[in-house]
Amino acid sequence: MFRTVDYAKRSPASEHPFLAWVKKETGIVLNRSQREAVLHKEGPLLLLATPGAGKTTVLNLHIAYLILEHKINPHQILSLTFSRASARDMETRFQNLFGRVISQPVRFSTIHSFAFQVVTDYLRRQGRPYKLIENEQGVTSKGAVLKSLYQKHNATVVSEEKLEELANAIGYVKNTMIPVENLETIDFKINHFKEIYLSYEEYKRKSYAPTILLDFDDMLTLAHDILEREPGILNFYQKQYRYILTDESQDTSLIQHKIIEKIAKPQCNLFVVGDEDQAIYGFRGAAPQYLLEFKKTYPNAKIIAMTENFRSSEDIVKITNQFIKANKKRYEKDMFTHNTKNKPIQISKFKTEQEQWDYLVQQLARTDDLSSVAIIYRNNASAIGLINKLDKHGIPFYLRDFKNRFFAHWVVEDVLNYLRFSYNDKNIAVLEKIHTKLNPFISKNDLELLKRADADVSSFVNLAKIYGDASKKAQGFLRLQKYFNQLNKLSPHQAIRFIRKKLKYEESAERICNNLGYSFDNVKGILATLEYIAVGLETHQEFAFRLKELEKLMGDSKYNQDSNAVTLTTMHSAKGLEFKRVYLIDLVEGVIPGAESLKKGNEDSLEEERRLFYVGMTRAIQELSLLTVEEYQQAKVDESRFVKEVRQILQPDLKTEGVQGDKQLAAGVFIDHKKFGVGKVISINRGKGTFRVGFENGQVKDLLYSVCIENNLIRVL
Repeated sequence: MFRTVDYAKRSPASEHPFLAWVKKETGIVLNRSQREAVLHKEGPLLLLATPGAGKTTVLNLHIAYLILEHKINPHQILSLTFSRASARDMETRFQNLFGRVISQPVRFSTIHSFAFQVVTDYLRRQGRPYKLIENEQGVTSKGAVLKSLYQKHNATVVSEEKLEELANAIGYVKNTMIPVENLETIDFKINHFKEIYLSYEEYKRKSYAPTILLDFDDMLTLAHDILEREPGILNFYQKQYRYILTDESQDTSLIQHKIIEKIAKPQCNLFVVGDEDQAIYGFRGAAPQYLLEFKKTYPNAKIIAMTENFRSSEDIVKITNQFIKANKKRYEKDMFTHNTKNKPIQISKFKTEQEQWDYLVQQLARTDDLSSVAIIYRNNASAIGLINKLDKHGIPFYLRDFKNRFFAHWVVEDVLNYLRFSYNDKNIAVLEKIHTKLNPFISKNDLELLKRADADVSSFVNLAKIYGDASKKAQGFLRLQKYFNQLNKLSPHQAIRFIRKKLKYEESAERICNNLGYSFDNVKGILATLEYIAVGLETHQEFAFRLKELEKLMGDSKYNQDSNAVTLTTMHSAKGLEFKRVYLIDLVEGVIPGAESLKKGNEDSLEEERRLFYVGMTRAIQELSLLTVEEYQQAKVDESRFVKEVRQILQPDLKTEGVQGDKQLAAGVFIDHKKFGVGKVISINRGKGTFRVGFENGQVKDLLYSVCIENNLIRVL
């Protein structure tokens, strides 16, 4: 199992023998909180590990300590983490450090994998066959089934974007343990969600009977149920795993916490590592509140804060530590570093996204080691235009974890079909794909009549004849004929704008979005991106080719992972990574924080958005740049409130001026109120000590100056 190590011969009397041996064998030297965590043995421990605190090293040393110092059998240790990649990384690091002295394997696993074992072992013993719906192909695949059920209950085809929302919502219900009877109380932004959910569950029960059809999240719910009602099985796993470690616990869902809670009893030798300040997966059902209430579940738990950052410069650590304190639902802790200063955080504002991209290109063109640089954004929508610009300037990139759905989006297909139809307005097959978006509206019956009409005549002319050339609708069809003829002669950039405005595509798209619960802002963003791509192209064929080219470039970027290429990633996918230089881009209200988070009363969501911004910033080792724009996707926007918060930390005198003396608070001045957001001062009543503010949401408030100042509620922008 392991070699006997004579610590006494290897360490000074003042140092713990195991830690002295580790220092000698691996060169690892621990700080005080790390040492305390590594040497913990019995009972529950919550280790709050801030960014760059060396949590993986501490986890692995703690496992080795249990085995080498206390002779715990490695088979009795279960190390759980959030993702397969993290589990593999931990196991590899453990083997590299201790493989020569610990021969028997420790189990490094995801919680899903552990639950899978519980479920499959149980079902095999029961003689009950099962299948995973994620392994099904074609019409019986999970995606195809959900598509069919969505169409059944909504009488319309679901987009890939909405399908992902639906799958996430189903997973959220199971991970947060929401009772079915409560589904109608939650707005999932999916029409008839409860009916779809129940139909999906019924499909899995009946479609392969007696075989049970399960999805990945069923593994969690079923494992929990088995451990709840089968004391013999629960007792087996409790004896099997006497020591349990969990990493990234802020990303663990409620049902996952409950499974861990069950198998940890009665000894509760539980080593939980997490950071509520880095909890960014609420949409998946993550439950950081569990960490905040850890002592309610484990009253005798020890809590250790591991707050030294070994990653980033003092400039970055100091500002990010202050920034995250704006959140209220967190433990009080102060991240610090012994690293030296390097370069202050830089904030840059540009008029448009194009100017922002030009700046990035200039910066990257002067960079020899592109692999040390990351460009991080909130949404994948930010990547397409940027990639187009990088490619045109010959700057290689690695696109991390990108779900390449842009080029298959129905809006992109619509635009291409409009262009195709402008070349041949007799093509009924193309018209069938866009007919519901045209004005005048073309019905299915109209299409059937067209199929029997003169194939050598324009579809619009044939429709005009059907309705009578003098009728209002016929005149509308002839007007469409003229517009499509004009469209054919325009450059790609002009053509897309013509489709949006003259052919009133945006109006039709907005109607569709409202009816089906799609995001119209997302549609407008896609159209704006298509315009960016079209700039400088001369023909429609060139435009179509450029889209195909970009799609291939993005797919091929995976081959650049280990080469000299800049990394492009969302804030979510950047978790756990680090780069010498980081650019956070598109930092505007409605993007980060997102539009949903800005809605009144959504404070939990706004705090998660701030945590996401914090995660993005703390990826930087030496240099961090925050980039914002005045115009995003062709619409005027305000810079992110998080940028304003960082600016005021960087320049605290701005905050002081904002709260001292009436001269700074004057009519016409913009302020940011902690509760009501950004507003403009309308007037000041010095006699009453009040001032009136018109806020962005349309509210007008009379505020008491003394209350605002004493409670630090406002700041002048």
